[in-house]
Amino acid sequence: MSLTVKYSTIEPNKIIKEGYMVKQGHVRKSWLRRWFVLTSEHLYYFDDNKNKCKGIIPLVFGKVKKSDKREHCFELYSEEQDKTYFIVCSNDIERDEWVKQISNIIDKYISEPSNMDHTMHITYDEKGFCGIPADWEQMFINSGISKEEINSNREEVMQVMEFAKRMDGVDDNQTNLPESEDNIVLSDIIDEGNPLEMFGDWNQIGEGVSGTVYQCYDVNTNELRAIKKIRIDENTLNLQEISFMKSMKHRNIIQFFGCYELDKFIYISMEFMDRNNLTAILEFYPSIKMNESQIAYVTKETAEALKYVHSFHRIHRDIKSDNLLINSLGEIKLADFGVSAQLTQQKQKRSTVIGTPYWMAPEVIKGFDYDMKADVWSLGIICREMIDGVPPYMNDPPLRALFLISTKGIPPVEKAGWSDEFLDFLDKCLCDQPSLRPSSEEVLKLPFLKKACTKNDMASLITIVEQFAMQDE
Repeated sequence: MSLTVKYSTIEPNKIIKEGYMVKQGHVRKSWLRRWFVLTSEHLYYFDDNKNKCKGIIPLVFGKVKKSDKREHCFELYSEEQDKTYFIVCSNDIERDEWVKQISNIIDKYISEPSNMDHTMHITYDEKGFCGIPADWEQMFINSGISKEEINSNREEVMQVMEFAKRMDGVDDNQTNLPESEDNIVLSDIIDEGNPLEMFGDWNQIGEGVSGTVYQCYDVNTNELRAIKKIRIDENTLNLQEISFMKSMKHRNIIQFFGCYELDKFIYISMEFMDRNNLTAILEFYPSIKMNESQIAYVTKETAEALKYVHSFHRIHRDIKSDNLLINSLGEIKLADFGVSAQLTQQKQKRSTVIGTPYWMAPEVIKGFDYDMKADVWSLGIICREMIDGVPPYMNDPPLRALFLISTKGIPPVEKAGWSDEFLDFLDKCLCDQPSLRPSSEEVLKLPFLKKACTKNDMASLITIVEQFAMQDE
């Protein structure tokens, strides 16, 4: 959820209740005073001076109740975020009033039909949709979705509208993440040491919403490292991601070396990959095209990483070429567990809409429960990237791409030049029925992956791309 909302921009007539309360943080578990503002859809909380929005809690289908965690406390569960908040009021009367007002909002959503948009009353008759707001209809049309397509694909349009609503405000780094089932706290992941003394020659190589990435060297081993520096803030620090990285050791997953705290920042030390990512190769398509054995190699290495991740009952949820890192040795390693999810006995599937649209499985877009096989679909889309340079529908606006994936599936490959084993592999991975789609373990047994080239062959391709890039400059 975007945190660009300002207190001054919330219309006074939309505020149901506001006031100071104390909220438990999700990083340090400290209790901080916040100014809360309740509207008909969200509970916002701002810093003590109402200058900065610190968080937004969607209330749709949430749950609220009194809590004995602390005196005058209540707990609020957000289904959309899959996250529980603990909030303390000044007294029991004030707590009961907040619980009552929030309950009224939640009850309103529960009473509405579950297959309709929760804030818009949309119906359908023989003439087509009725009640679509003009801006929504215009948004579809601007995305290349005609009125005829809207009227002839009722269910899919409803699903895409719900998807777009749930995705609205979520930034590219997906910082609004599910809370860890293990209730991780910062002290669980911090190692001893001063990162400024442990690493030298800091060179910034990337920057995003969640932090800055540097290339450094380890002063003890002289080995290169990638260091991600993140401010300790509950909205940018994802403890689950760090915990996942720390627990996984596999040759096809970026290695984690340590996590250090200094001056309100944490520093994550990771393996450095000197040739960027798979996207860096695909950028030169069609001047440089990958052959079938190279595609099989990348796919096999990625599937090995997925098999390992899935063995922990985890879903990566953002498999794409950007997150497949490469080096000059021809190694392929999976990175970025920022939106990964842990499945449990109590929660064997997920329904949170998260990931990158063009790589998303149909069941994710449609809001159905999904499991690890959603990653296998994304693996199939990566194969299509390596064939065509970009994923299917990349030239379409994201909303239309989601609509097309939901209604038409993935367009077929031009069969000329590709083996039957490869075409069969694509068909299996991109099956729109998850129950018929192979698992990552089953994928590794498919004949196509036996065509994989060697690591040295892949290194040769990377060298060719590097030389071409230098000429292109």
